[in-house]
Amino acid sequence: MPRIAAKYLAYRLVVSYVTVLLIMTLLFVLVRSTPGSLVDGMVTPGMSAADVEGLREQWGVNEPLWRQYLAFMINYQTGSSASRRPGTSRCGRSSSDAYPGR
Repeated sequence: MPRIAAKYLAYRLVVSYVTVLLIMTLLFVLVRSTPGSLVDGMVTPGMSAADVEGLREQWGVNEPLWRQYLAFMINYQTGSSASRRPGTSRCGRSSSDAYPGR
């Protein structure tokens, strides 16, 4: 690969990465600027105040905004989701519950 092509490819990769980071930052700002919090949509009338507080703690809504942003970007970079607890699948059931014989 010629040296100029390698430089151009590296430049395009850096610009693409920065663009994705800017888009993720915009997404974070848009989601956090909606009225209420992320947890307000999950609250049901039968939930106690302790349950609501537990949801807020689980989703990190009680944290300062800069810490929420940092966690959001780290989770994006590592491909992990902070919303899932260890040992649970995407549907929220434990892996051992889905396959009791294993």
